[in-house]
Amino acid sequence: MSRMNEEELKDFLKNQIDIENKIVDRVEKNTKDTKNMLIRELLKGIAYDSMKHANMLSGLIALLKSKTPFITEAESREFLDGIREHIRLEQKAIETYSLLINQVEDNRVKMIVSYIIEDEKRHHALLKRIEEAIIQKQTLSEEDLFNLVWQYSVTHGSPGG
Repeated sequence: MSRMNEEELKDFLKNQIDIENKIVDRVEKNTKDTKNMLIRELLKGIAYDSMKHANMLSGLIALLKSKTPFITEAESREFLDGIREHIRLEQKAIETYSLLINQVEDNRVKMIVSYIIEDEKRHHALLKRIEEAIIQKQTLSEEDLFNLVWQYSVTHGSPGG
């Protein structure tokens, strides 16, 4: 099997976005008149995941098009603070759901709470990876910016060279 070139990958991702959007549309149609709240909300949860997938795929397309700007140090600090708080909250959710699952006997509740716990663990792991891989690597410090400007400056900051 051969590897996709960048244009094929973009086309593939766009096709997947269409599929994810069709899933969302189908769930909306299927749940519109549903009286069973549990089934409706579970299906809506799947639709939200599909919306999330479409958003992530759009982000990948932007990344491939090099439309993801560097993050300034100030933006990075703000993002990191927010992500670290989100990581803390995800961890708290995992802990409290884990306590709940050990205190209930209804298998239906256990099944759904177990699914939520696994979802929270995935969120937690992804946030940690975002914290480490994306934000830190795309942060452009003022010193980096100065060095880039200095390196490619014809005059290197002095009048006439």
